[in-house]
Amino acid sequence: LVGSEMCIRDSYELMYRNPDIEILFFCGGKAYDFLKNYGLNVIKVPHFGYSYSKGDVRPFFTLLKNLKTLYLKKKGVFKKIKNLILKHCPDLIINDFEYFVPHIASHLRIPVINIHHQGILNKTKLYIPLRQWPNYLSAIFATYMIEVKACLNIIPSFFAPELKQTKGNNILTGPILRKEILEKGNIAAENFILVYAMDPSFAWIAEILKKFKSETFIFVGCSSIDKVYSNNIMFKQVDHSAFIKYLKSCKAVIATAGHTLISESLYLKKPFLAIIQGNQFEQYLNAYYLEKNGYGISCKKQKDLSRTISTFLKKIPSLKKNIQVNFSEGNKKAVDIIIDFLESSN
Repeated sequence: LVGSEMCIRDSYELMYRNPDIEILFFCGGKAYDFLKNYGLNVIKVPHFGYSYSKGDVRPFFTLLKNLKTLYLKKKGVFKKIKNLILKHCPDLIINDFEYFVPHIASHLRIPVINIHHQGILNKTKLYIPLRQWPNYLSAIFATYMIEVKACLNIIPSFFAPELKQTKGNNILTGPILRKEILEKGNIAAENFILVYAMDPSFAWIAEILKKFKSETFIFVGCSSIDKVYSNNIMFKQVDHSAFIKYLKSCKAVIATAGHTLISESLYLKKPFLAIIQGNQFEQYLNAYYLEKNGYGISCKKQKDLSRTISTFLKKIPSLKKNIQVNFSEGNKKAVDIIIDFLESSN
């Protein structure tokens, strides 16, 4: 039984390596639609999310939004999910930072393996600048509220700070990537930059991109339809297969500093300009290590984006060379860990 959407990336490998494994997905939001489109066995559950304004996270409204979700506990949601779990009698819960399923599993004494990048926040030694401490403490609080004590904590990451504990239950791996990213295909490289934003509140970026008339941009996520925004910008609706093609064929990526897209871009040797969303410590951390490793650059303030894009365009060739030096995925290691755990538990 699998907690959420990240685990689709190693579920195929798990089933291939052990055909007796049956996988059931519990998730909500966009992840539910994503897995449903794959034709997988998926059950919808409530989920936490962010509230945005002009690309920045709004802490107070995010709290209110998620408190409403927690209130569902009193409306029988926990009992319904508990009955579904008992019906399927899983041997293991693999959890990608989901709240309801692992907490119920822990209550039922079903083993849980956490596999999510947020583990980097509370299980590794990090340097925290003074001005980032409020965001760091907020992120740590949210992590401890959502996480449950697990048999293993697998932390997929494109960077590797020192673990706080040397115990075997906290394990760093390379990032876990979708099989479509790992598949080698004959997609020709094109001279455009892929821009991705998960919410229409990021549409302001397009006005800045218009200034760079010598570049072509494909902007995914700010429009529900395909349309020409300007002579050098094409808006594209979110389409999974099309997005993979854009990512594989572009020369560079501009997006918010989420770990998943940064990791996939780096695996494909695409330099990355990370726009750090306000009040998101994990994004600050991702962007910090992106720059430290020479894989990309970051922008912290909207007013600086035009200047940052100009610098990024000049640096694309040198950044690409840095990515070529050393970057690997963690799919095999993560699957090995899970299968070893299952075999040792029988």
